Amino acid sequence: MKPIYPRRRDQQGAVLVIALVLMLIASLVGAYMAANVGQDLRMTRNAQEVESAVESADAGVAAVLMLSAAATTNAGDPLRGANVANPFAGIAAADHPLRNLPDGAGTMTVAVARTDEKATCPPLPAEQASSIKIFACDYYDIQSAYNGTAARAQVNQGVWRYVPQ
Repeated sequence: MKPIYPRRRDQQGAVLVIALVLMLIASLVGAYMAANVGQDLRMTRNAQEVESAVESADAGVAAVLMLSAAATTNAGDPLRGANVANPFAGIAAADHPLRNLPDGAGTMTVAVARTDEKATCPPLPAEQASSIKIFACDYYDIQSAYNGTAARAQVNQGVWRYVPQ
């Protein structure tokens, strides 16, 4: 009578070969997944750096608008009169509105450009409207550029300012 299972000496190592092939496939799949995780991390870091750069550039525009709102004299208001190459000139480093940026305020360039002619004003809200045209408008372009170590961004914001005639 012949045994049902072959003897050990009759086996040629087929199970070992199959196991090694499966281990190789699993290792290749694991290495591919690890490489993709690294790529995903780099993409996420780059997206965060770009978002931070855009937020920093937006902070430059917001700082100019806050400086204009807080100005007590026309001389201190960046949205009065001529072009302003550096609206933060004369502000101490400890009081600089952009001092808390990731790379510091030195990475920012902010400028205010005024159009040369009086522009047509956008309509006033109904509660402020008048039949007499007593206002003209100045249009200012606030340009804010952030040049960080990892990313750069530039934001331009247009601002209308009503000026009494």
